[in-house]
Amino acid sequence: MERQHITQIKSISIESYLESQGMKPARAHGQKLYYHSPFRTDSTPSFVVNLDSNTYKDFAEDEKPEDIIRLVQRLHKFSFKEACQHLNNWTNSAPPPTPFLSNGQSLNPAPKSHITVLNTSTLEAPYLIDYLMSRKIDTTLGYLYLTEVMYLCKGKRYKGIGFKNNEGGYEIKNAHGLTFTARPKAAAYFPVSGSKVISVFEGFFDFLSALMYYRIPRSNHSVLVLNSVTNVTKSVPILSKYQTLNVYLDNDEAGKKAYINLRNHRLNVVDCSHLYEGFKDFNEFWMDKGNL
Repeated sequence: MERQHITQIKSISIESYLESQGMKPARAHGQKLYYHSPFRTDSTPSFVVNLDSNTYKDFAEDEKPEDIIRLVQRLHKFSFKEACQHLNNWTNSAPPPTPFLSNGQSLNPAPKSHITVLNTSTLEAPYLIDYLMSRKIDTTLGYLYLTEVMYLCKGKRYKGIGFKNNEGGYEIKNAHGLTFTARPKAAAYFPVSGSKVISVFEGFFDFLSALMYYRIPRSNHSVLVLNSVTNVTKSVPILSKYQTLNVYLDNDEAGKKAYINLRNHRLNVVDCSHLYEGFKDFNEFWMDKGNL
């Protein structure tokens, strides 16, 4: 991809993109917009967008400001190429941003929860099943671990694939591959009685890809799906119960930091990312190499 084209993509407004995903700033100050983090649950807005530089920074994670391509990669677990293509497609129908008053208050204040789950049911919508199979996940596993979620976003009803976490929230994927969180954002824990080993995955599609790879419907030992690397520290009380942690984190900087974080808690951690070396994560590897 040409450098000039990448520069054009990076100029796409982060504010406008976040609004199109149902995210509005909690407050504004000067040229900075303060959001609740899309990557975890926070009580005080810690995700800041700088309108001057069109960059963002999550103060709980990022050492330096990041651009919109990196944001889309993290939000939707896209590769760099996928994020650029997604943003290319999105610009054709991007809505205008919500204006702010001079005192920093939004003309349309952000709701406390961007996504509201209305009901859940057995996965059956053909377009959702098609999306599941496009990720090379068998419907048998889909029926075991996933639900069909009807949710409310910006006053409109949608359906998506839902993965429930330990605190009653959901990770939701729509048929276009966009990811949403119905708070609270938390990990999902699948304990196996007597197990001394636990497998740790970053996202639920990685977990399901591992089951496909090993050709088993259920893991022989306990499993924890983080749903975000920011849940690592919060999950230590569960993880510390096990003698061995087999971790399947993403092959990126955030995944490496999460691995180091686990090691720093003096846990016996086995890095299993060599299985999908050369790929961003287990699902990307499985989509390329696996068969339904």
